[in-house]
Amino acid sequence: MSSAPMLREETFVLIFSGDAKTRDLNRRLLQDIRKHRCRAEVINENSPIAALRSPERPDSVWPITEIRSV
Repeated sequence: MSSAPMLREETFVLIFSGDAKTRDLNRRLLQDIRKHRCRAEVINENSPIAALRSPERPDSVWPITEIRSV
């Protein structure tokens, strides 16, 4: 039995930048996804895409933000 890959070129992944402890990990996840020729963007305070810009917030609030449905 063969399994289909999780990432395909038509896959789009939206990543929250996260708190200070996980921000670097999430940035590497973004790079890894893009290496597989999939589309991915990150939600953060400095996004060049206005719809993906998020207001600055304390690190303690990021987990609550990430739980919400998009």
